[in-house]
Amino acid sequence: MILFVALTQHMPFSEASPRDKIYTLIAESKADRFWAFHSKQKPADFFSPELQDLITSMIQLDPLHRPS
Repeated sequence: MILFVALTQHMPFSEASPRDKIYTLIAESKADRFWAFHSKQKPADFFSPELQDLITSMIQLDPLHRPS
C-alpha cells in the first residue's frame, strides 16, 4: 500500500471490503482490470509491467501468495 500511495498519491481502493469494486478486482484475481482502472487516471507509461507485477504480488489477498 505504501509503495502504491507513494507513487500515485492515492489509495489503490477505498476499503478492503467486498463492497469496494476496485478491491474486489484484486480479491478475484482480476489484476488486469485493476490496472486498467488506475491507468485511466495516469499517463500511458506511468505503471511499467514490472511495477504492476510487483504491486500486484504485494497486495494479494492470500498472504501466502505475497513475496516473503
